Amino acid sequence: MQAVTLPPLFSPPPPHSPLPSVPLSSDLPNIHLVLFRNVQNAKQIKELVIKGDAEVPECVLVNAAMILDIFQVQMACTKALLHQQQGIMRTRTLYSEILFNLSPTNNISDALRQFGISDTSSSLLCVMVSKEAPTEQIQEALASLIDGQRASLDELGEVCDLQLISKVYKTGTPTSDPSRILSLVIGAMALKGHLN
Repeated sequence: MQAVTLPPLFSPPPPHSPLPSVPLSSDLPNIHLVLFRNVQNAKQIKELVIKGDAEVPECVLVNAAMILDIFQVQMACTKALLHQQQGIMRTRTLYSEILFNLSPTNNISDALRQFGISDTSSSLLCVMVSKEAPTEQIQEALASLIDGQRASLDELGEVCDLQLISKVYKTGTPTSDPSRILSLVIGAMALKGHLN
């Protein structure tokens, strides 16, 4: 499992500044990520997640075909944590809020369907949010739950579906340039809810 530090939100103004400062927590937790490829039991995992089974560790299982770059996940997690802090989450849990924040629309059910685990998911990105690294027991539970091959995060580019990402984020003419698509995806995520 790889830990990824969330970026600092901003540098507060100096004490003698005439502008008021906004208190935001600077000690955000880390996100811990693990990528699984060639997942064989997505349907069973989805059923366990829906039931809220204790066999599933506290995490969010993201359809890795929708993730072009880790920055998408960092941005969604940061927004979800801020919304949780401010008491303005649109969903019931931090982990469903992460899925919601990955989506370019305000439709919660579409976000869960498009970015969460589906019956046919062949690659999953497991995201855990905590200050400490997940225990060995949690990592073993995750590995026994998911019938797939653990992979490096560097392989995300191989499992993402550029055409599907372009369709969901409505990037216009599909392009094979991942950096261009990523710019459009991040823009859509950032502007979500502000262009209605």
